[in-house]
Amino acid sequence: MNRKAITLLAIAVVILTAIIIAILWRPPGAGKRDLALELRECLPKSDTTSRDRCLELLKLITNYDECVAAGFSIMKSNPPQCATPDGRNFTENK
Repeated sequence: MNRKAITLLAIAVVILTAIIIAILWRPPGAGKRDLALELRECLPKSDTTSRDRCLELLKLITNYDECVAAGFSIMKSNPPQCATPDGRNFTENK
């Protein structure tokens, strides 16, 4: 292989690597945004499948930050608390 072919091959490898990273990389908290979107879709529905799916999703929320990230309201208390629709309250830990 000549020098030009090696350079083109190296550039192609770098570009391909960048494309793969862009496809696979998920920013921190992306899962939480997905959870919030899924909950927004299933909470207003009253069918059994949606209710069961929402209950499973709500079980994934285990602390204050996850509750807030899921889009639930923050109570004006000291310290602040976040409540889920299934009756659980999470207190902010600072």
